[in-house]
Amino acid sequence: MAKWLVPCLCLIAAGAAACGEGYSRAEVRYNLGRELAADGDAESAIQEFDEAIRLDPAFTAAYYARGLSWLGAGDYRAAARDLTAAIALDPGLAEAYRYRITADMVTGNVDRAFSDSYLLAALYAGPGLVSQ
Repeated sequence: MAKWLVPCLCLIAAGAAACGEGYSRAEVRYNLGRELAADGDAESAIQEFDEAIRLDPAFTAAYYARGLSWLGAGDYRAAARDLTAAIALDPGLAEAYRYRITADMVTGNVDRAFSDSYLLAALYAGPGLVSQ
């Protein structure tokens, strides 16, 4: 077992507040998922993000991170679903559009990818600089 996993399991079992970190249980699972993703374990990361979302269905960052993990695992449809959920919760999340474009291009949803490219440009450059 990875040495960083033991404290995380303590946090999950005892509850984040008991460890004095001030994190919610969803945040603990999300942070564990990020660690697993950084270690290249997309499958385990996705499971942690699943749990974070179960604990907090409005956890935008967990949808976004799970979408990136799905991209890394090669499941572009699942990635697009999660990135779409993140966008629904935070329409200004530019990076979610960026990665959803990738997922949509691979799955053939070219129209949405094209539309997202304009939205992404507007988010980065400002609406006054983007014309259609």
